[in-house]
Amino acid sequence: MPIPLNKFRKLPTFEEDEIRKRNERQRISQFIESLKDPSKVLAGCNAFTRMEPRDQTYVLCMNFAAKPDPKSKLFAIDSLLREWNKKSFYRFRPNLLEKISPDVESFMKKEGHQIESLEVNTLGHLDPSEIQLTSDLYEKLSKYESIGRTGASKVLHMMVPKVFVMWDDNICDAYHLLHSGHKAQEGTCYRQFITTSNEIADSVLSKTSEEELSIKHPSFQVSGFKKTLAKMIDECNYARFTLNIPN
Repeated sequence: MPIPLNKFRKLPTFEEDEIRKRNERQRISQFIESLKDPSKVLAGCNAFTRMEPRDQTYVLCMNFAAKPDPKSKLFAIDSLLREWNKKSFYRFRPNLLEKISPDVESFMKKEGHQIESLEVNTLGHLDPSEIQLTSDLYEKLSKYESIGRTGASKVLHMMVPKVFVMWDDNICDAYHLLHSGHKAQEGTCYRQFITTSNEIADSVLSKTSEEELSIKHPSFQVSGFKKTLAKMIDECNYARFTLNIPN
């Protein structure tokens, strides 16, 4: 169906669209730079906690995921995905809900040794080979029909919460504006995202410790749960790009 003439006239020209994209890239770069300040990280986490009631689900699921038995971890991952992705992903794919746990279990059996190799490190200290591994694991897991791409980042974060940073469509779209040469949400895109997140964390950790940040986080004040820096960066991204709270 053709666009009505009055709406067509309101469409931006190529030059106007390029200016808009350039300005948006500049704002995103400035936001990323601001996260290298620990006080800005805590401010973003406070905004996230005020506006996102599902944070309690995350804390509960992470407590289950920390238990030594695999069934608890699977239950935690399944529960988190059902809650956080029910409107955006499973709403139109309810038949996939029962496949979450079998698919995650299958992935863990195939890639368990690779996942374990990342558990000894933390975001901010990843070398290029480890960043590549995060990308490879993300790409493999995202191909499971019941998980998808944003789901893969959540599952991997629950497996190695000190390394993997979650994202959603809004966060990915924002960071992808700074990328080129690949499609949004594919493995290369996530590698670029983790590279940037690693640089942010490295800068933050040069000014303070993850322990100090975690005990200042509102979650610790309420429940005693210590969040990782990887989760705090996610909360800042979510507050800015999904909740549209100005930084």
